[in-house]
Amino acid sequence: MTVPRELALRKVGTTVYLTSQPVKEVSQLMQAGRVTLQNLTVNQELDLSSRLPNPGDKLQLKLSTKQLNDFALVLSNKRGEELMIGYDKKNNEYYVDRSKAGNSSFSDKFAGRHAAPRYATTPAADITMLFDGTSVEMFADNGLTVLTELFFPNEPLNTLKLKSSSGLVISQLDCAKPALAIK
Repeated sequence: MTVPRELALRKVGTTVYLTSQPVKEVSQLMQAGRVTLQNLTVNQELDLSSRLPNPGDKLQLKLSTKQLNDFALVLSNKRGEELMIGYDKKNNEYYVDRSKAGNSSFSDKFAGRHAAPRYATTPAADITMLFDGTSVEMFADNGLTVLTELFFPNEPLNTLKLKSSSGLVISQLDCAKPALAIK
């Protein structure tokens, strides 16, 4: 099961794509502990753990940049488990890498890096990520690219870092938790 979504058609160049985004009510639920950071420069690594709510539970992140470059958002814990969500500019694709995100002993096909192409042609990007303890949903470029992944950490992922070897300026980063208990 994933969050409720709104589907739409969007034209990029001469191609029409089906887009998928969380319904607006999801953002309305995410109001607790709202933090907004602006004009963040990421050169190599930026630890956001002390500036944002603990990502180990339910969390919504919205990231905006005027010039998309390689980056990885890394959620990790003290055991060395990590989940990476990012963009690979060379291959023009978004990805989720759960190869070190916890238990995958039940299948040799579960762990790994899963990618989806970027269809947007603008240099700017808006990315919304919804996390809970064992799943992430990423909606990029107004829903043109969407990835949903499960992961099974042995303890909560409670450290949040942004990494970029080519440098990235984030215009705005919004972070919030649910205002209501969601079960």
